[in-house]
Amino acid sequence: MAKRLQRYGRSLISLASQFIAPGTQDSAPMIQQSALTRMQSHIRRAEYMLRCYILWMAAEMCRTGLQPAPKQERAPLGEQVSSVSPLIQHQERERIALTSGRIRIGGFRVTTPEFSNRKSTRRKRVFRLAPDPLSEVDAGYILARLNRLPRILKRADVIAERLVWKALNCHPGMSADISETKPHPLYFRPLQTWLPPEVIWNSGAEEDERADLNNLHLEARCALEEIGLGIPPPGHADTLPELAAFKPPPPPQIRSC
Repeated sequence: MAKRLQRYGRSLISLASQFIAPGTQDSAPMIQQSALTRMQSHIRRAEYMLRCYILWMAAEMCRTGLQPAPKQERAPLGEQVSSVSPLIQHQERERIALTSGRIRIGGFRVTTPEFSNRKSTRRKRVFRLAPDPLSEVDAGYILARLNRLPRILKRADVIAERLVWKALNCHPGMSADISETKPHPLYFRPLQTWLPPEVIWNSGAEEDERADLNNLHLEARCALEEIGLGIPPPGHADTLPELAAFKPPPPPQIRSC
């Protein structure tokens, strides 16, 4: 499966290179809005498959009893005191980030995203014009997310091992108490159903991609259930009414004249 994910990532990078506007590859790559929307759906599906793959790997580590490598002991706080103030350190990191020319895309988190077709009704809706599908927009952000996919796949075992460390500290079999309101480290809401989110599944154009998506989703869900960290589906606690307490009405009384 890792090889298939690697091939998907390469195909997406090749597809994105075809959408880049001519003459902008070297300086500031530009892409049409329609192609940008299409690539965003493909990247979202690839990231979802990576999340399922990492969660499956972490669950297998817990099931087989694999002990993660012990954490390296850090030096005492007294030996780590720096003469540079935290404010200057923060400003220096900001300066390096601004002058490096890299695009900030945020960190990749495995269990954070939730995918839903429902739109939030809490915020007031603001009417906005639909962007022109032929207009050219900056492609730097989408290319940065694309180039991050191979790096995530290469570090999938490391990410899964970190999740194992967190899961071992709050597993139901351990002595640590689990809060009912706070989910466990391997909690991923889309895994509460047998099928992946519809918005993710519909983004796959080929049957092979959809089959791999379904397979990864199901494998991750079943693996988490085997170690006791599965997510029950909504409505699992609903009970049927007490039909045994139902009593038919008494028969009618017929009186003779």
